[in-house]
Amino acid sequence: MKKIFAVALLALATFTMNAQDFKKFRFGPTAGLNVAKATSLDASMTIGFNVGARAEYNFSDNFYLGAGLLFTQKGYKWKGIMPNGANLKTNPYYIEIPINAGYRYNFNDKVSVFGEVGPYIGFGIAGKYKAEGYESTKFFGDEGKVMAATLFGPGVEPKRVDFGLGFAAGVEISKFQVRLGYELGLTNIYTGGCKNRNLYVGLSYMF
Repeated sequence: MKKIFAVALLALATFTMNAQDFKKFRFGPTAGLNVAKATSLDASMTIGFNVGARAEYNFSDNFYLGAGLLFTQKGYKWKGIMPNGANLKTNPYYIEIPINAGYRYNFNDKVSVFGEVGPYIGFGIAGKYKAEGYESTKFFGDEGKVMAATLFGPGVEPKRVDFGLGFAAGVEISKFQVRLGYELGLTNIYTGGCKNRNLYVGLSYMF
């Protein structure tokens, strides 16, 4: 799976190194708001964020391949789950690489709409469990294993890899892109179950 992403990113980089193709390549910063939750839990949504960079290689005026490198926050809120009745909030952070095939319809030189779909892979690097009356603990690593086992049972632990499918649509006006997207997690957050879900809105500027 990792090899597929590596090959795709290498192919995109190869295109950019060709002077003749450089004009077909675009990149720029991006930032947005996440509304994340987890499946299979009686938990509600939590607000997070994403920030990073996106790149595109345009095969034509309409078709393109997009990739990104994002720092993104997901998680969930679980009401009254702690022994003292406190709510639990999680905020795992991932380094995420989305790769999307996209189609763009151009109204004119400055205004277009687009849609894209493709896989993403995220690597968990930080985050915490937080609950009133308790000391916060790390989401990943040894502390995360202890908390996960306390919540779900012995042997359950957080998984660092988050793989799934992403869908997005948006509008571009004078190089500014507004994107509305949804991430459908396909791998478990914990051993044994529970997957990430994330609805997001983002703003990008493409040079």
